[in-house]
Amino acid sequence: MWQAHDRYHMVAKIFSDHLTGEKGGGFYACSDDGIDWSFPEDPGAYTRTVTFADGSQRKQPALERPQVLVQNGEPTHIFLATVDPGWSDIYNLVIPVLDDADSKALDASQ
Repeated sequence: MWQAHDRYHMVAKIFSDHLTGEKGGGFYACSDDGIDWSFPEDPGAYTRTVTFADGSQRKQPALERPQVLVQNGEPTHIFLATVDPGWSDIYNLVIPVLDDADSKALDASQ
């Protein structure tokens, strides 16, 4: 959770598919007071399908503990704990936050 543009912002993992359409994906919410939260029309912040630097994609079995890096009041990256599909290796994953024109990632101005 972070504060920017006179609002509170949050990214969290969702355990059901009713909000984003994907179990284990992430959602975005914002609030004026930190108590009552609202969602944008498409609240998806990240999916379990990850695109790596080489362009390859993989659906991760789990993405856990989302943490947002905020620089100069704007979110720039999401850090997540994850595991290889064979559950042989556990590691951290860093996903850049894209411009809202490029993706449905976070938009701190909402």
